[in-house]
Amino acid sequence: MGMPKIPAPAVAETSESGLVPSEDGQRWKTITFAIILLVLSIGAHFLLAYAHHEKWFADDWIETFQRLNDGIIVFAVAAILVETKPFKNYLEDRLRRIVEKNHRHLETMCENLVRSDFQGRATDLNYLRRFDAAFLDEAEDSMRRAAYAPNLPAEVEQFHRGLRSVRDQLDVWRADYWENIRIEEVAGHPDICRVVSESRWKYLNYSTEPITIEQAFSELSIKIPGIPDETLYHITSLSINGDDAMPRLRHGLRSPAHDKSKVWWEGKITVDLPPMTDAAQGITLRSESEHYRRRTHPYTLRFFRPVNGVRVTLHSLPDMRAELHAFSLGDSSVEALKPEPHYGDYYEWSHKNWFLPTQGVMLIFSHPSPAPAALPAGKAASQQLPATTQTPVSLGS
Repeated sequence: MGMPKIPAPAVAETSESGLVPSEDGQRWKTITFAIILLVLSIGAHFLLAYAHHEKWFADDWIETFQRLNDGIIVFAVAAILVETKPFKNYLEDRLRRIVEKNHRHLETMCENLVRSDFQGRATDLNYLRRFDAAFLDEAEDSMRRAAYAPNLPAEVEQFHRGLRSVRDQLDVWRADYWENIRIEEVAGHPDICRVVSESRWKYLNYSTEPITIEQAFSELSIKIPGIPDETLYHITSLSINGDDAMPRLRHGLRSPAHDKSKVWWEGKITVDLPPMTDAAQGITLRSESEHYRRRTHPYTLRFFRPVNGVRVTLHSLPDMRAELHAFSLGDSSVEALKPEPHYGDYYEWSHKNWFLPTQGVMLIFSHPSPAPAALPAGKAASQQLPATTQTPVSLGS
């Protein structure tokens, strides 16, 4: 046997006039009650007018009853209109438009307020420090994308991320870097010179935690007959904030596997850096070294850690001319830096740019050559010898 069919509940029909009850009958009840209330109020209006004429009550009482009755009439008419579909639809549409207009106006006001407030807050460091690092990184990426082309290739995005990773690792850098170089002759070796150099810089740690770094020193020397390998280059003194650090220096020699004519001198020392808030709190490292090299070999400073600005002073030999070339951040080309006014064999250069790891400066030396002998007629000028000979040598600090 099948289940008995349950009749569907009756649904009230709606007429065209819009005055019939809704599905639950509530609208019809409201309208009926409002009509009855309106009829009674109109009757009460005439009754109060007759009572005023016959002086049944005092004028104050009659006026009070009339005001109360007028309010009831207004309420009844409003209830009838609200529950009538055409008027109700108009009223709802009108209210919706008013709400939408006010919403758009309020949204525009808020947007203008946020824009003007954002321009000040976006550059307020104290305000930005309230947010965590993850949010600031995301905000920075969005600002960078908004400032450049809208559709950057993936390789450009990778390049920007690489630059940011280098920048974010800049917890420690060096400032007030000074390299003082003095070149001396070596008796009996006209093509060899002795280089005595003094290096000095200041470590700065602007992070919130103490940091221990390992400072590396290295020098690649070309072997010279008659001069022991351990004498080609060596550090003679090392101090940190004026305290002797030579006992803590770990160093050694090794020859490159591919070229036995050269020798590497390598050294390392650890430096403890507390958090700092001012450059005057920096840790100063000072070192002195001696180096035997051929006069025509360049003198190169290649940095292992970021450096902000370099000053180089040189006491050269009378028959040696020098040029300083800088490889630093933001340089579109590598050109010789103009020295400060110098006297005779004394030179001084200053470079204010940032130097990233593997960047640095190079001193290139040249020697005046004697006037070449007259060539036989018909010989090309290209057969004349060049005035300088240069061989690169690497030094890092």
